[in-house]
Amino acid sequence: MKKIFLSLSLVLAVAALLVLFAAFPALASDSGMYIPNICIKNVTADGYVEKGYEPWFAFDENEGSFWHTPWNEDATPFPHWIMAEFEEAQTIDSLVYVPRVGEPGQRATEYEVWVSPDSNPDNLVKVDDGIWDWDSEEAGTSRFPAQTATLVKFVVKARADGEQENTCASAAEIRIHSTKTIEVPALVPAEDIKNVTANAFEAGYGPELAFDDNAGDFWHTPWSGEIPSYPHWIMAEFEEAVTIDTLLYTPRADTADQFVTAYEVWISPDSNPDNLVKVDDGVWEFGPFGRSSFPATEAKLVKFVIKGRYDGVTEGPTSAVAELDFRTTEKISGSSAYVDIFDIKTATASSYQEGYDPKLAFNNNVADFWHTPWGDARQPYPHWIMAEFKEPQTIDSLVYIPRSRAETQFATEYEVWISPDSNPDNLVKVDDGTWEVGSLGTSNFPAQKATLVKFVIKARADGTDEGVSVAELRFGLAEEETLSPDPVRGYSFYYQEREGEAAGTVDLRVLCVIDAETLKKRPDCDITVTVTAGSETKTFKLSFNTVYRTVLAKDQAYHASENAYIFGVVITDVPDSYDGQITAVWTNSD
Repeated sequence: MKKIFLSLSLVLAVAALLVLFAAFPALASDSGMYIPNICIKNVTADGYVEKGYEPWFAFDENEGSFWHTPWNEDATPFPHWIMAEFEEAQTIDSLVYVPRVGEPGQRATEYEVWVSPDSNPDNLVKVDDGIWDWDSEEAGTSRFPAQTATLVKFVVKARADGEQENTCASAAEIRIHSTKTIEVPALVPAEDIKNVTANAFEAGYGPELAFDDNAGDFWHTPWSGEIPSYPHWIMAEFEEAVTIDTLLYTPRADTADQFVTAYEVWISPDSNPDNLVKVDDGVWEFGPFGRSSFPATEAKLVKFVIKGRYDGVTEGPTSAVAELDFRTTEKISGSSAYVDIFDIKTATASSYQEGYDPKLAFNNNVADFWHTPWGDARQPYPHWIMAEFKEPQTIDSLVYIPRSRAETQFATEYEVWISPDSNPDNLVKVDDGTWEVGSLGTSNFPAQKATLVKFVIKARADGTDEGVSVAELRFGLAEEETLSPDPVRGYSFYYQEREGEAAGTVDLRVLCVIDAETLKKRPDCDITVTVTAGSETKTFKLSFNTVYRTVLAKDQAYHASENAYIFGVVITDVPDSYDGQITAVWTNSD
């Protein structure tokens, strides 16, 4: 116990500065987000070279594909442009341009950004222009005053190699930042799907692969032997009837030809296929997904019918679906369920094969992957891959997407380590375990503030050490928590507990949320914190006068809401025999 209180005394000795935790949950709501492509209605451009390079590829959240204008003798002069139209007007304040990988000469240097508050291109107004220097950056960022936008037009006027003849342009990704969080669809979870069937499938490409939350595999109709003619269909049966109003189709990632164009959607309120009724049909333009919207309908069976594909093949046609999702009539508020790839600063690993470096596990492209060295260069277990976030993120899960069609390499034994800052010495193990071979591996743990996340692989499915791979790693964002002061007292106390670095210990984070006006009026008050561990109790006091002068005056306090602040202390190395009780009292010195 002496070690505990000595450690805390050291914390309090520097509490004259009252360091705020980066380890707190996210408390502010209006934090903004990159607009997901599901909120984009249409994408157009001045041109594109051919199939597979359409404008949509700049908004498919996949850095491995790209929009490209015609080249060589078909090239047209600068400027080139690409424009996104949102489903609903958004408030935006920046645009991020990610260039095509492997072609540094094509990077856009001179650019413009135009915005219209509605869908009329005649109302476009230029909000930014400039020149990007690519000496150290991997993406170009345009910032401008917050604008209401339905149309956003990105214009390329010059490129890095100065080319004046073959003046083609390209973009791997264009991300547009909203100043606020956006309502995104609530999808029926995969675990709520009871059964899936299809008119036919190739061995190893069954219909269940269209409902496994892994866009790296897919259902595929037979391509040899007896090939069924159109229409093709795939059908999901829910555990319980659910009201839905949208079907979302994700195409196979590695070919544009099989993108579904002509389609139908049928629904039955029960498990009887004789009761299926058509709720929608139509033709989709090529894009990163297809969306079918229909009146909210109670559904137990949903049948997706394919009648045509992008390349127009009708003789011996085949169909593929990477994922089908169904939107419920309820919505969830917040950003994407996962940390955005643009919030990942660096990716490192224990080792990697040339051409298969760790950043490939964080590019939203399940078709490529990180891979450890093979052959004579292979390394022993454990293998690891680590992401560093640009800013701390509050996460509560890690999702591992394996390399497609490589079951032998599936990670079976794993660990997850997290550090609240960029110091790898502060990594703490938050989970370990084993997974059965499957389409995904999910690690769940208490919500953590994370800057570094290290994923360790200790075994693979076939029991060998021939190397491991990861197609994608995703980090689940914890639900934001809003802490508010007690309206009567003007303050509230909270505390969090997580596993300590030393065996048999925990770290305690004592939080105080204070009304700003109360704090200004009562700078002479103290906090008294009492911790009971085993048979011993210890009390510590923090001076609000110190807090007011050194924290609030320097504007270092963490905003809990518009008119409240949060701060506190970390108590480390508390034996896990403590009785789980912490008391904190605000005492008025007068």
